[in-house]
Amino acid sequence: MKEDVVSVVAVDGYSIRVEFADGAIGTADLRTLVREHPAYRALKDPAVFGGVFVHPELKAVCWAGGIDIAPETLRHLATGEPYPSWMQAGSRDR
Repeated sequence: MKEDVVSVVAVDGYSIRVEFADGAIGTADLRTLVREHPAYRALKDPAVFGGVFVHPELKAVCWAGGIDIAPETLRHLATGEPYPSWMQAGSRDR
């Protein structure tokens, strides 16, 4: 799938640079997630945030402790592409 992540690296602040299976590359600023969402609270620690990796089976961005981000959301944040239709409000594809 084009949303599958093939590489990730932590960059400036709370951003990650990701490459997707179809060759798309982008940088996702995750400051808002880290700051506002309890599920990402542990990522406030730069050492934890810097431990980002691609889960070998899920092809998704993950951190220690079972923290992850959906590849579709990450692709939107990193490339500016719209969310898939099934994720958009009012979609009948859900």
